[in-house]
Amino acid sequence: MPLYLVRHGESVPDEHTKTGKNCSSMWQVYMVLCSDGSLYTGITKDISRRLQEHATGKGAKYFRGRQPKEVVYLEDLYNRSDATRREMEIKRMSVSEKSRLLASPNNLRGFPFDG
Repeated sequence: MPLYLVRHGESVPDEHTKTGKNCSSMWQVYMVLCSDGSLYTGITKDISRRLQEHATGKGAKYFRGRQPKEVVYLEDLYNRSDATRREMEIKRMSVSEKSRLLASPNNLRGFPFDG
């Protein structure tokens, strides 16, 4: 099954859902720049809630000993399966591939990255 990218606020085409979901109920892949300069990649349905969990130590164990600084990449996907698949693709990328991804039009955050 291919991955489908949509911009925030667009509707999911009817052939992919029976009701035509709004992006607010969609899954997102995100990358966070951490206090040690590393990039953390994850998925969520609510980026604000997830960042709060990471910042307060209730999120991923990765954030023990480092703090999230800012979201540098955000991508909407139709469902959890697509988001998980995309997360794994991103995690397998080299630093230079991730830099190109951060500068790409798929990035809903629009941040350039110098890493």
